[in-house]
Amino acid sequence: MKPEKYSQIMSENGRKGGIAKGQAYHKKINQIIAYFINTNFSQQVIAQKLNVSQAMVSKYTNNDLLKIERLKNNITSETEIKLNKLLLEIELDKKNNQEITLKERIKKLKI
Repeated sequence: MKPEKYSQIMSENGRKGGIAKGQAYHKKINQIIAYFINTNFSQQVIAQKLNVSQAMVSKYTNNDLLKIERLKNNITSETEIKLNKLLLEIELDKKNNQEITLKERIKKLKI
């Protein structure tokens, strides 16, 4: 077989392999994003559950919009109540001219 023909065959086989691998990873990427948004799992736990590397999880979840969606989906009613209480205390302290740091407030609420 001529070298040109061999190179052509090998490049065609490589291209097909790359496309197939890309399609297989598309499902994994969707699963990574779904776990990230809908759970509080760490990147390492998501990686273990999906049998991928933590670096891959990091690559596909390092997006501000995904992080915002994750926060929206994982705020519990208990956390919401604590945050509302914190905001109310801040307003009351402003009216009473009291200076309490945010760090002290959060520590007090154990958020």
